[in-house]
Amino acid sequence: MRCAGTTRRRQGMGPRPINPGHMLRDLFATILLDCAPAAPRQLWDRYRHHFRDDCRHMLTNKYFRAIPDDEHERIREEESLALYLINVRLEQGSQPPNVKNLSTFGLPWPHINFDEALPGGNRLLYEERQNAVTPLDADRLWRLLNAEQLTASTAIAEAVDSGDGGVFFLEGCGGSGKTFVENTVLAKVRSTGKIALAVASSGIAATLLDGGRTAHSRFKIPIDIEATTVCNVRKGTHLGDLMNETTLLVWDEAPMQHKFCMHAVDRMFRDIKRREDKPFGGIVVCFCGDFRQTLPIIQGGLPAAVIDACLRRSYLWDNLRVLRLTTNMRLSNPNLTDEGRREMEEFAAKVLQVGERTGPGDRIHWAENGLEDNTIEGCIALL
Repeated sequence: MRCAGTTRRRQGMGPRPINPGHMLRDLFATILLDCAPAAPRQLWDRYRHHFRDDCRHMLTNKYFRAIPDDEHERIREEESLALYLINVRLEQGSQPPNVKNLSTFGLPWPHINFDEALPGGNRLLYEERQNAVTPLDADRLWRLLNAEQLTASTAIAEAVDSGDGGVFFLEGCGGSGKTFVENTVLAKVRSTGKIALAVASSGIAATLLDGGRTAHSRFKIPIDIEATTVCNVRKGTHLGDLMNETTLLVWDEAPMQHKFCMHAVDRMFRDIKRREDKPFGGIVVCFCGDFRQTLPIIQGGLPAAVIDACLRRSYLWDNLRVLRLTTNMRLSNPNLTDEGRREMEEFAAKVLQVGERTGPGDRIHWAENGLEDNTIEGCIALL
């Protein structure tokens, strides 16, 4: 299984540092939202010094505030920031959004308005701009692309530079380097000062993208999705301003998402950008994934219902350009032995046979230590 650290090491960035304060604040907010603790204020009072673990660094480097000489005042500012960040997490995690906050759980409010302390006064825009890399780093990643990856990345980057928008689908089997292409294009666009959003259909996939979030979290997509569903994003809000500044959207693992989610985001961008005639309001959108893998889950649905929920059955597909990656980059690992490379080649070929239904007859033969009878009856018998 891939991990964020592996991707970042390939990019020469190293793994993300562990942040205990951030992790504890997220855990505390999750407990408040999902576990209904009997005494939230007591939890805050008991662990408040842990919640502010990283706040002194953030006050100076993110919010550009001078650290008070008085220790009591310094602790007060650090705890105010911790409360502010917990409140942000509560507002984001509540359903519908912005319904629950610190007051809901009897917690004190911060005495500083940290939104106003940020440059520009928009926390979401500021956080996205913090994902930017230098042009030198972006060019270094660009030089690592193979020929197929370079063709795909160039097409997306040129569409962003043109300002005319465009919708792409980056298709490739596992190991073809889709995630690397996504992060490289994100770095390229962000290095020019533009806003590029990275989302994924699952939380695990989102961790592999630099600055990644789940699509439901970023766009406030309701859980119960219908044909007429709209995103809870309003003009004039911080989130609405972020969407208005966006020039590129990368959406990973798109095939497993219901097409109505894409339609809701499409309507939202058309409305905020005031460009009803352009898909996604004229921004560049790159969906990524592999239709051989997990498709949308339709409870009690027949195969026809699952297929109908796919992106390929969306009105967006007609105006979408497909970019394909076919080279398995995992086979280029110099540390692989000849035997390991042969086994990986065989496994990759058999997975493609399953996805393309190109195996001989109705069954595909695996290695001796694998599943020999690959029919439905064989799988049932094995269980």
